[in-house]
Amino acid sequence: MAKLPPRIEKGQTIAHDILAAKQTEKPQKQEKQEKKKKRDGVYRRDKGDFAFIVSINDADGKKRWKEGSGFKTRKEAEIAAEKAKETIRKRTEKKITPEFQDLTMGEVFDYYLKNRSQDKKESTIARQKSVWKCHLSVRFENVKISEITKEDLESYMQTLYTKGDIWSNYSRYNKQLQPLSYASIIQILRLFYCIYGTAADIQAVDPLFYQKTFYSKIKNEKIQMPQKQGDDVEEHTVEIYTKEQTQEILDLARKTGSSALEIIEVALYAGLRKSEILGLEWNCLDFEHHTIRVKQQLLKERATGTWYLSMTKTKANRTVFAPSLLFEDLAKLKQAQEENKHKRTYQTTEIIEDRRNINNKDEKGNYPIIQGGDFVFRNPQNGELITSISNFRNLALKRLGINVHLHAFRHTHASVLACSGVSKQALMQQMGHQREQTLACYYLQTTNEAQEKLKNELQKLTSYDSMK
Repeated sequence: MAKLPPRIEKGQTIAHDILAAKQTEKPQKQEKQEKKKKRDGVYRRDKGDFAFIVSINDADGKKRWKEGSGFKTRKEAEIAAEKAKETIRKRTEKKITPEFQDLTMGEVFDYYLKNRSQDKKESTIARQKSVWKCHLSVRFENVKISEITKEDLESYMQTLYTKGDIWSNYSRYNKQLQPLSYASIIQILRLFYCIYGTAADIQAVDPLFYQKTFYSKIKNEKIQMPQKQGDDVEEHTVEIYTKEQTQEILDLARKTGSSALEIIEVALYAGLRKSEILGLEWNCLDFEHHTIRVKQQLLKERATGTWYLSMTKTKANRTVFAPSLLFEDLAKLKQAQEENKHKRTYQTTEIIEDRRNINNKDEKGNYPIIQGGDFVFRNPQNGELITSISNFRNLALKRLGINVHLHAFRHTHASVLACSGVSKQALMQQMGHQREQTLACYYLQTTNEAQEKLKNELQKLTSYDSMK
């Protein structure tokens, strides 16, 4: 016989029972939540085993719980609790959708100038401002940077290179346009790197878009320069001096007692940049191991004429090797300075700003001052900083017919090492480069010595001909 349902009293309904049951459930849930809050972590249960309860707030502020039990030791429970936390984090991170700032390229460029350009050379900032004013601002200033695609940037550079700047004022007045040089397009691409790097940092564009567009190793994903045309197709070469030219220049500097001798030797034998040479202090030189510590550069601000110290171009210190001949000449220079330091005519009173730490400013926004730094290249007679070799350049041009450029000695240094079989990694460290492409574009040149070596090796191949 089927069991009859319980009798319903007068005025009582099934809905009434369900409502009553729900009301009793609420206090039980609240009690359980409070119990979890108190026991958030690892604890020992009444049964003797260990358990854990962990909680993490997700992106919406909602608390996510996870618990486990049945562990024999507290250590096992703690390990399981950490894994549970990591699981919750991964689940909540997947639900986060970043919201990017709605900024134009002009607003991002202004932010870059105010907050990200302090560690760059004044000449670099002036060039970037010129590129922005003459070209990019007309096309992109009021365009939302998040809406600009990689194809838009590539098309823009292609048009500049093949037709000219059709967006500039020249086109408005129907003047004949001239295509921009390939070097100008490179400057524009470099500015895109700075602008989009800033945009990614301040969430104006998707950081993933920035990484793919500018740093992807997949050719179709990374932004491409226009294909070279005409004279640009020719291989880029750099100015280097032959062995004979180098010897003539050094001999002239020695015979005339020029203060440019040691500066030229550091560029030639150590491969330093001019600003790095001027920024050398005596504590950077290791006379025992014949190494030079490159940690700063000395630059001049054109607008104010202020000299200042800053980090190296690549913002990284490096140690370079140099031959003993260089250190012999530098030791003589130091001795001459020591002999004249006590004289009244020997003065080191110049004022140099220390900008090696861009955040190290006082309340008025001024950098610390260095007066009379222990710099290597001072005139031994009067203590003045040697910041130019222009007098010797004029002398060499007049007597030898050679136009002396300090950076060309750096090129010569790298070219000789490359042709001698020095590895790319070692050469990058010596020169202070961060990319192998720089070596391929500027320094791996075919010198006369390398050509002669190639001819000799080809001549040896004739011995393989048994029919000879």
